[in-house]
Amino acid sequence: MDTNRADQLAQDIENYGKDAVIRRELFARECFWDGDIERCVDELEGYGITRSEIQSMYQIIRESEIDN
Repeated sequence: MDTNRADQLAQDIENYGKDAVIRRELFARECFWDGDIERCVDELEGYGITRSEIQSMYQIIRESEIDN
């Protein structure tokens, strides 16, 4: 990954926070539609965000926003 892209990703996390970035991508990639977080995992790999972190945020959102 080039330095400019890495700087942009770091700035995104700094501006919005890791949880907000994960949330944004889960909804943008329509992961709640089919329950598959794989598209989000691929997208957030460059941020250094793990599958475990994404799965955890997915569960939190699912329980607090989607299933209610």
